[in-house]
Amino acid sequence: MSTYESKTDAKDLFVGSDLSERYAKYRPKLPVQHVKTIVELLGRRPEVWLDVGCGPGTSTQQMIGHAEKILGVDISDTQVEVANKTIQHPSISFVQGSCEKL
Repeated sequence: MSTYESKTDAKDLFVGSDLSERYAKYRPKLPVQHVKTIVELLGRRPEVWLDVGCGPGTSTQQMIGHAEKILGVDISDTQVEVANKTIQHPSISFVQGSCEKL
């Protein structure tokens, strides 16, 4: 059993695209400089960048151009739907899934 106990299942926290769209609008973006620093520390451009808990892709989109392929994973179907609707780039894919099952 997960150490996170709640009456609400985590995958149901963002049911309804309106809430997910507002979350995407007001959530701070990951600074691009952070992405550049990670790539510098790796010493190379990664082939695949995995964004676990990507939500609506707000930070995922900051990774464009810094990896060959970017995969965003979130437990919420609604968050993934919003990400797929609002962020369309050939190097990015969004899928629903649990980080605990990767």
